Amino acid sequence: MPGPDPARILVADDEPAILELIRTVLSLWGYEVEGCPDGDAALSRALDGGFALILIDHQMPRMTGFEVLQKLRAAKRKLPAILMSGHLPDEIARKSRKLGGVELLPKPFTLAALREALTRELGPA
Repeated sequence: MPGPDPARILVADDEPAILELIRTVLSLWGYEVEGCPDGDAALSRALDGGFALILIDHQMPRMTGFEVLQKLRAAKRKLPAILMSGHLPDEIARKSRKLGGVELLPKPFTLAALREALTRELGPA
């Protein structure tokens, strides 16, 4: 008897090596993963629906991760989100809290920290 379908995660990062690393790790952990190289692509895919979570870099071309999350909330999409950033100033943290349900993951992060963030948002894989 087959198990439940794996959770679909949308990953957005403009650094190809980071995007591929995260995609590979999440796939090994049992998630179905789709990647996007910029904010516009991430917003478009997220609005199409079907994802359990979006894992998105804050600094990307065309649209920041924070802007993508704002637009998703404005469109009434309740997609859980993890915002990754090498810089997490207080202003970003405050804005993220206002959006509700946005977890912050400082870069660089360990795989353990990534797994903990995913588990908090989705439960065990």
